[in-house]
Amino acid sequence: MSHVLLITWGGDFQGTAIVRKLKDYIYNKYVNKVCSEDAAEAIYKDILKERDRLCEIAPRCKKPEIIFRKPVWAQDGYLIALEEKCNTNNVLLQLKISSTMFIVEGQDLWDAVGDVTELEG
Repeated sequence: MSHVLLITWGGDFQGTAIVRKLKDYIYNKYVNKVCSEDAAEAIYKDILKERDRLCEIAPRCKKPEIIFRKPVWAQDGYLIALEEKCNTNNVLLQLKISSTMFIVEGQDLWDAVGDVTELEG
């Protein structure tokens, strides 16, 4: 059974130039949206793809490590974070499992189909 996830922002806008651009991309594309549980890993892969694209533009940059954490307990939800030892605020996205969700006209729902994130209207 796949759950509906609410995507929330857990980060800040600090870091290297690459990290700030990546955070801006993530914030503008995913924050305050909903997705299926199946889309969580596709969103992570999209973030890695954008990170790699940004690092190709600036090849001398230090590529930020990004982790994807699946929930240990159902109520925990998913987590996408920077893996930085010195930064205490490294969470980028929290994908929280929703027991009840009402989607009205004008809201976006992200879903994954074959590891490709699509927008369903």
